[in-house]
Amino acid sequence: MNETIIFIAFLVGGAILSYLWRSFDRFSSIRTDITRNLTQPFVAASQGSHVKIVAGELFHNSWNSDAVIEAVEEALKRGTTIDIICGPEIDKSSEKFLEMAKANRSKIRFYQCDKRPEEHFKIVNDEEVWIEAYHPEFTSGSNRVIHSNSADIVQNAVEQFNRLMKSATQKQVEDLFRREIN
Repeated sequence: MNETIIFIAFLVGGAILSYLWRSFDRFSSIRTDITRNLTQPFVAASQGSHVKIVAGELFHNSWNSDAVIEAVEEALKRGTTIDIICGPEIDKSSEKFLEMAKANRSKIRFYQCDKRPEEHFKIVNDEEVWIEAYHPEFTSGSNRVIHSNSADIVQNAVEQFNRLMKSATQKQVEDLFRREIN
């Protein structure tokens, strides 16, 4: 009987925590956390770094922010190269980010997946990783991010990136920009 009560309490507690995490997305004060979590990998990128990103649809609420674009542009000035695996659908409303990427096409490469990657993360120099919490399409999971420089965790992310890269197709930014959202 006690085990049943504990199990039910665990389920109810989990449901409440899940609801609270989803509810945090509704508050504008979280935006600074989202921006900070999206910009951190680009700020951490030193001279000549390589940033690998697995994203969903490049949701405009996240990728179109001036802070993210500025952080990416500053990283590019330091010689950073960026590979982004995303898709299959792309948020055309992310036009500021996509225009910036078009202007820097030699340093930012896009790869499109046939299926939306479930895990989204950013790797800098195969040494650090930022892992987003799971989130549905066209929402931002960047307000819940785990950062790690643990060799095992980073290696797992690198291997996952490499597996996705094998099945992704390189695309020009214009091709992604023209793609319609369902």
